Amino acid sequence: MRESAREVAGAELGAVVGEALRRWQREHPRATFDEIVAAVDAALLPVRAQYISELAAAEEAELVAAQRCPACGGPVQRRGRRARAVLLPGQHAARRLERTQVACSSCGRSLFPPG
Repeated sequence: MRESAREVAGAELGAVVGEALRRWQREHPRATFDEIVAAVDAALLPVRAQYISELAAAEEAELVAAQRCPACGGPVQRRGRRARAVLLPGQHAARRLERTQVACSSCGRSLFPPG
């Protein structure tokens, strides 16, 4: 995603989260501070997950494009796409992350997820 498109998407996500929290606040006018914190955390979890996925995909694209092992600088070869379940902090369900597995032909290091 281009930087300007990422900024637009981030602004849209922020607007959606903000509206959801304003609605929650109208429905819970006497919420305690702890309840407010919990509501904000819950509203932000999907946004965090989306950003983490995007940043991980950008890291993968950079490594695959460079075609060099970050450990020894040797050439890497693609070994196909693999899925991995990742549990993000604050979430109870794992998020599926699919990335390209690469292996260094010099040192033999397998990188999945890359980095």
